[in-house]
Amino acid sequence: MKENRRALVLEAGGACGISSIKLLKKNEAAYVVAADMDEFSPSFSLADLGVVIPASSDDKFSRHVREIIEEQGVDIVLPTFEHGHESLSKLNLAVFVTDFKSALLCKDKLLFNLECQRLSLPVPKTRLMNNVDRIDSPVYVKPRVGVGSRNNYVTYSDDEYQRLRRFIVSHDQYLVQELLTGEHWNVDVLVTEGLFKRAIPRKDLKQKEGNCITVSVENYEKLIDFSREVQAKLDIRSPFNLEVFDKDGTFTINEINVRFGGGVIFGALSGVDMVSYLVTGDEAYLGELRAAVYSRYYEEVEVSNPSQR
Repeated sequence: MKENRRALVLEAGGACGISSIKLLKKNEAAYVVAADMDEFSPSFSLADLGVVIPASSDDKFSRHVREIIEEQGVDIVLPTFEHGHESLSKLNLAVFVTDFKSALLCKDKLLFNLECQRLSLPVPKTRLMNNVDRIDSPVYVKPRVGVGSRNNYVTYSDDEYQRLRRFIVSHDQYLVQELLTGEHWNVDVLVTEGLFKRAIPRKDLKQKEGNCITVSVENYEKLIDFSREVQAKLDIRSPFNLEVFDKDGTFTINEINVRFGGGVIFGALSGVDMVSYLVTGDEAYLGELRAAVYSRYYEEVEVSNPSQR
């Protein structure tokens, strides 16, 4: 019997990491190594092996990741992580499938916005906060480099904006965008070796703390075609999550994260398991899309502290 490939999941305690581990273990698709900075990460109870590693901001972070890859014979590092792209890219290891060049571009939301404008991709009007003294319409304020909805704000009047402007110290590190309206969609886009393979649109019905809780997975052909256009123009060469607002059939890109989305498990429930496919290469995981509404909940697990590295 052929031995399963060995997959490493970084930031394993996040929604994306937990979802990926659940899918791989359910399908017995891989031996899974979970790595997280939290010694009590619930991912350790789900994976075959759990390893505590330093934060991505630690100078020893990439060295520890390399050691895990070498010691555990890792075949693939799944695109589940939000941090550490710069240091990990310097490892130059083939087991990473992440397109680091695109990931670093998309993390700088100002540079990403400018690149989309250059390529005629629709994005909201965006300026640095230090160039916006006053507003005359609602705006969305967020860090130039940030994660999820952390330190994101909406102001509906100039009075609110002025209070926020006094609260935020580093105006050159915050962006002011027009407030997007319409239906909020995420698209999980599967790209392998630079080639567009599948896209799963899911409309957010309920969110909590920036994470999708209830979604409607739909075979929205126009949005799938738009996702293909985005991938081709930006030349993103690995799986990514596309976040858009849909106003009467007109799409505006809010963000792109070059990793699996936190709701990637919903696509698998609807018949298209991108995670297991990426690890195994088995086309059977890429079935027909079943449109449905899905909701998630939290479950309690016993955690133990694995060996410190």
